[in-house]
Amino acid sequence: MATRKLVQLTLALLLAGAAGCARRGGEPFNPLSALTPNITVEQERQVGAEADYKIRAQLYHQELMVDDPLVTGFINDLGQSLVRQLSEPRPFSYRFRVLSEPSLNAFALPGGYIYFHSGTILGAHNLDELAGVMAHEIAHSRRHHWARSVQATAVPNLISQIVGAGLTIATGEIAPIIVGQGISQGLRLAYTREFESEADTVGTAFMVRAGYDPLGMARFFERLMETKPKHRGGASLPPYLRSHPRTEVRAEEAAKRARDTTIPGREDPDIRKAFREVQLQLGLLVARGRSTLQPEWPTPDRAFVTRTLEKARAEMEAGARDAAIATLLDGEKREPHDPRLPFRRGEWLREAEQLQPATEAFGRVVTLDPETALAHYKLGETWYALGDKGRAIFYLEQAEGRFKRAGPNNKHTQEMLKRLTFPIVHESGLSDGVKVEGDRNTPGIRSVERFNPPPPHSAERIYWARIEPVWRDALDEMELRWIAPDGSTAHTSKLTSRRRGFAFAHWTPAADAARQLGIWQVELWFDEERVERKTFRVEPSDN
Repeated sequence: MATRKLVQLTLALLLAGAAGCARRGGEPFNPLSALTPNITVEQERQVGAEADYKIRAQLYHQELMVDDPLVTGFINDLGQSLVRQLSEPRPFSYRFRVLSEPSLNAFALPGGYIYFHSGTILGAHNLDELAGVMAHEIAHSRRHHWARSVQATAVPNLISQIVGAGLTIATGEIAPIIVGQGISQGLRLAYTREFESEADTVGTAFMVRAGYDPLGMARFFERLMETKPKHRGGASLPPYLRSHPRTEVRAEEAAKRARDTTIPGREDPDIRKAFREVQLQLGLLVARGRSTLQPEWPTPDRAFVTRTLEKARAEMEAGARDAAIATLLDGEKREPHDPRLPFRRGEWLREAEQLQPATEAFGRVVTLDPETALAHYKLGETWYALGDKGRAIFYLEQAEGRFKRAGPNNKHTQEMLKRLTFPIVHESGLSDGVKVEGDRNTPGIRSVERFNPPPPHSAERIYWARIEPVWRDALDEMELRWIAPDGSTAHTSKLTSRRRGFAFAHWTPAADAARQLGIWQVELWFDEERVERKTFRVEPSDN
């Protein structure tokens, strides 16, 4: 019941707060402002991020959030194997959490935050069953079911129900409606049959593209029906079924889809191989009431490791990087349980831009000592450089939770996570300044990809962008660079803000620059990192 009380209180305070609350980093944010008839993707991200942050802040303190790297890494790998099947654009950065809760349940917060109860992972008989539940929840997020549910209902009624839940909590009369039955039930946002059917169908597509057997979804539904507890007065369904109606029919439909579907994808064999090991680890965590287990390794010969590090460092200073890395590898063969050797190897590989081998080295450090925050950070940073956003976010979150709170490393990691969660630019374009009729979601000027130098055309070039709300206060720190065909920076300019979240940069080049024909580029830079690049052509005038 402690878990249920904490999460229910967290969500009630989050959504029923009178004055709103503040996100990490000090950005003002009021979740109630997002509950409007037209929910935007940005609002989904904000509501989901705030709810997820508050839930984790409460439950980590009580060791009710599982943060064991083996378990959470597996769940993230499983989830990302399905997320990779999503077509572009992907507006959300998906996160996967595990609650220490024995009931069979899973739920999706707005914005791509997927929660699994430990009972669901332990209750799955095979990986395909677990993948079926995961795919279903990802589909809810992908198809914006939360936003569509809010838009289809009377918002004042929703808010009054949430406030009512908060008042009930304040008087001590707490019903187990959040963790026990899913947050969607606690917020009175149970999905319609149409949405549930859509999540099943879309989730099945994700499964088969990733190489999982779609029959797993049907079997999990059947297993839930078989294991429902019996009570006086009749049968009571497990929480996952109470929030997902028409289960018998859905099981039949899932089985039919499985019979009619060919599996074109190829699953990651490492994920299937790890499934049973993860169940064993999670079972031990639950039995011992722990959120993580520290691995036990033989004590290494520290003197030998120190000598090895000194030898490798001398080789590096002499410019023999390959020899230095080989020395570290030889040392790891003799002393495979000292994390200092693979950590140093990972650093040198990262410096040499050997990114994939660097992830293996830092991953070895995390296996040996899961509490080494810097290894998680380095791993996340390297996956980010490789373009794997899902893994980057996972390891950066692991680092954030292990760095000293309020310290510089923790703050820097939070900034990186913010960048990965909230894209700075929602949409952008280039314009010649000609005004057009438009609705409230356009900047009121036409977008072009080709410019003609004067005369008689205007030389003005305009960059416009719709900036994510959480970044609008940072416009002064952003810089726009206009790159000429010869690769030189012809001009730099700042963004200016206008209403409705649009920002603009105007440049009227001198005659010599305006007449430079060919391929130009404009780059938006923030915090020494290029945010985006747009390419356009300057071609001869028709006149």
